[in-house]
Amino acid sequence: MLAGDASPEEQTRQAASDFMAQVEAEPEWQRLFFEFAVYASRNEGFRRERVARYRALRERIAELLERRARSSARPSRCPPTSWRR
Repeated sequence: MLAGDASPEEQTRQAASDFMAQVEAEPEWQRLFFEFAVYASRNEGFRRERVARYRALRERIAELLERRARSSARPSRCPPTSWRR
């Protein structure tokens, strides 16, 4: 997703396009996502686990973006500090 000779903007567009193609190919995933969200609103233990997993995912994405920014000759339009909550 973040490799290759394409500009970061082109890579971002392609990643978004790929993601949407996957979402549209499997409409059941959308329903499943919302079922998880509703279940998490009613089950505290499940909610805590879901939050922990989302935080870990965001952290990993931030790490990848930071690594990409360090290796790029072009400065990022978004400061790396904005990639973490």
